[in-house]
Amino acid sequence: MGQHTILVSTQTPLFRFDGEGQGGPAGPDLPNHRLSPGGVCRMVLPTLQNLRNQGWMKQAYWYSLQPGAPAQVDLDGGSIQLRHIDMPSEELQAYGRSKEKLWNDIHGLPSQRFSGDDFRQYTRYNARTADALLEHAGDLDVAYIHDFQLLQVGALLGLAAPCVMRWHVPFNPQLIPAYTRHWMLRVMEDFDAVMVSTRRDLQGFVDAGFHGKVRQVYPHINPDDWPDTSPTKIAALEAEWNLKPDTRVFLLVARMDPMKRQDLAIRAFARIHKEDPNTRLVLVGNGSFSGKLGGHQGKGKSAEWREKLQWIVAELEVTNAVRFAHWIPDGLLAAAYARAEAVLLTSDIEGFGLTPLEAWRYGRVPIVSTGCGAAEIVVHGNNGLLFEAGKEESLAEAMRVILTDRTAAERMGEAGRITLPNFTASRVNPTIRGILDEAIEGYRSH
Repeated sequence: MGQHTILVSTQTPLFRFDGEGQGGPAGPDLPNHRLSPGGVCRMVLPTLQNLRNQGWMKQAYWYSLQPGAPAQVDLDGGSIQLRHIDMPSEELQAYGRSKEKLWNDIHGLPSQRFSGDDFRQYTRYNARTADALLEHAGDLDVAYIHDFQLLQVGALLGLAAPCVMRWHVPFNPQLIPAYTRHWMLRVMEDFDAVMVSTRRDLQGFVDAGFHGKVRQVYPHINPDDWPDTSPTKIAALEAEWNLKPDTRVFLLVARMDPMKRQDLAIRAFARIHKEDPNTRLVLVGNGSFSGKLGGHQGKGKSAEWREKLQWIVAELEVTNAVRFAHWIPDGLLAAAYARAEAVLLTSDIEGFGLTPLEAWRYGRVPIVSTGCGAAEIVVHGNNGLLFEAGKEESLAEAMRVILTDRTAAERMGEAGRITLPNFTASRVNPTIRGILDEAIEGYRSH
């Protein structure tokens, strides 16, 4: 097919900048920056790099929402250019309310109040993104758009370019209010194709009567992004976290959000800790990037949730056994994965969840809620353990298996290592490339 120019858009940027943006082109060694946590960026960058290495991609422009960041950051010799879209603070706050309303509707949560002006700013963000993409219309081959924050971009690009949507969150039409669902289906039909993460979500689109093209592609990681660890690094982690060499550690890596059900993990762990005081629970994660976009006053959702979790920890008398690790760099997180007995994914509902793949990278056992998309690739008792979503005792029982049967835990961890190559960029990208090619060919044929 030759070399292509691809435009990517995600709400969350690849990097977070802790200082003021400096403007102009910059390299990845720009000071005061770090990789954004979360699954979208960890999937998109390896996808682009793999497409480039395979000779499919000539140039990528990646647009995301990040006020105050440099206008442009060049990666990989400029073959991937990060561009940052700016919006005034008051518009961001209104956009944030509209986005949160959609998030709650998608997950079956009570709808937050918002106004027509709030939705105007959601539309304005989509229009700014589409306008930025259209600047490249002369040499653009395909646009690759990510998630519900950018639902209107497909229609706005219109006849100028083919456009593919990657849908990362769950899609259960029974959870979504009818009016929101009807609107979402209409705007998603303006994309040349929609990619979903799981068979569950594919079935959801079918059940909802979606008239567009929908394809299922499992999420993936690039194992090379996760550094090897060593006994020295693990010993340093133990010293920092005050762990004895024989302490049994359960790890949960997720943003601080009620959706992630850290409270369920704490309550299940408290049962385990009474049976085995030599156990610890480590919670890694801060708030989401989008939670800070509008410059909200006060503590914010993540801080309020952490306070509630700390209250639960105190009430259950496990304060000395539960560690809130906040955000930690990949090198330290790699040591945490390697040191853990098991990695928990406890959300009642989750589009997918990459932490089971990251656990397999280090030969560790994922314990996954049946409400998470990743449950589709975990074979219970073979490469991980499943527990009934929202059920404290079910989670505690899975944790007991890890503590009482080391042989089974080692066997499941090794099976996970064997499973992981099926969920890497190199394995998944031919399918993604085929979907992009189909969109390009369909556009050119008209």
